[in-house]
Amino acid sequence: MIASLALQKAILEALQSSPELTAILGENRIHDDVPPGAKPPYLVFAQATERPLGGTLASGSEHLLSLVAWSAGKGRNQAARIADAVRVVVGTVHVLDPPQQLILLDLVESKIRREPETGFYRAEIELRAFTE
Repeated sequence: MIASLALQKAILEALQSSPELTAILGENRIHDDVPPGAKPPYLVFAQATERPLGGTLASGSEHLLSLVAWSAGKGRNQAARIADAVRVVVGTVHVLDPPQQLILLDLVESKIRREPETGFYRAEIELRAFTE
């Protein structure tokens, strides 16, 4: 399996099995592609970048992943709670499908901002991982 897809699969499975995240979002609210007509709250996989570590001594990759959480309300509370739940879940991911190996998965930053057009809040959650 491609390392970036194995990483996304492991993160998705961990997020989907989180009772705290399910309590905030509801069932089936984590998407790779948001279904037409879906209403917030939901969490979606956004941008992903993979950089080979390169060289003859290193065979791994660095991954930068973005998740975006959309709140159902105009306050920042729900977006902040989703971002915090994602942070906790990310700390539980340690294994990828073979032959991939997860060396490190960590939260880089979370940004919460109000969308001027809708007034709703979104949390942008940036993750960094290293795989071999």
